Amino acid sequence: MLFVRKIMFPRVLRPLIVSLVCIASAFAEEVPSSAAVPVPQPGMEKRHAEKVAAVRARKFDLLLIGDSITHGFDNPEFKAVWEQFFAPR
Repeated sequence: MLFVRKIMFPRVLRPLIVSLVCIASAFAEEVPSSAAVPVPQPGMEKRHAEKVAAVRARKFDLLLIGDSITHGFDNPEFKAVWEQFFAPR
């Protein structure tokens, strides 16, 4: 059996170390994750308003939420892809 040597702190130092760690964590600042902060893209307000109006005007069976690739399906060069894979749904 392997002998694993543990680092042993004297009993007097253990509460001090625990206290220091607790104090340090109390003063630590939480930095918000950039992934959790929405960042609006300039110029998207008009497109958003158009899509909201389209949803209010008629019923949809499919909703795609995505990025610039999803946005690209509105372009004529991707009409064939849309018709083949998504229009039947």
